[in-house]
Amino acid sequence: MSPESLNTLAMGMVLRKKNIALPNLQRLTTPLFNAKTVILERVLTGNPALYADLLTQNSYLEELAGLYQEVLRELKIKIEDRDREGLAAILTDTKLIL
Repeated sequence: MSPESLNTLAMGMVLRKKNIALPNLQRLTTPLFNAKTVILERVLTGNPALYADLLTQNSYLEELAGLYQEVLRELKIKIEDRDREGLAAILTDTKLIL
């Protein structure tokens, strides 16, 4: 399972915890998010045991899960502080991976 699958599963879990069904989001989202929901649907309707095996057998995902926690904590602080400049700086810095 790739980092993308980890991200997709996390997004699905967030939507579930907020009790948001994908069809209810379609009218409120961007084309990019709609494309992401196709991936989400594919993962969530796939074989749960297979995805669980892939998650537990990928030795890199434990480290990535920790990095996700760290990054989300940083983003949460910026969002709570309404730090527009800080978020823009994160986006500018992150763009360097392209």
